[in-house]
Amino acid sequence: ELVIEVIGPSVERLDELLELDIPAAEKLELHFKAIVNTFFNSPFVNRLLHRVSRIDNGAFAKELAEAIVIPMQEAERKILEQGVKEGSFREVDPMYFFFQVTGACDSIFHARYALEHAFGRKSVTKKMKDEYTKEFVELVLRGIKV
Repeated sequence: ELVIEVIGPSVERLDELLELDIPAAEKLELHFKAIVNTFFNSPFVNRLLHRVSRIDNGAFAKELAEAIVIPMQEAERKILEQGVKEGSFREVDPMYFFFQVTGACDSIFHARYALEHAFGRKSVTKKMKDEYTKEFVELVLRGIKV
């Protein structure tokens, strides 16, 4: 319930994002920034999501999927479709896209052992978060653009 409470407001803002009269690429950039910022501002959410997904595949997992995953992947699908209609994105499988995006947004926060032991960083600073987000946005957008 805490996860839904923390992430819920961001999910609710997806409708606002979809209604913006801006290109699909700008919508994705805003979306990616929101995901990374959520994990940065509430790092416990990331760890809690991973723990819950490993130990509960029942009612709460279903509730998480319905409250977070389904609205998020539907919004991403609509943005991808908008980009294809604009002629700016190539066709992309929305399911794979969802997992690629959430995995990339999550990994810098989840793999703290790698951050510390392989890269000598104790935590993700605001500067690192901003640089990571910029690199991630550019990587994804270059990968799906026509």
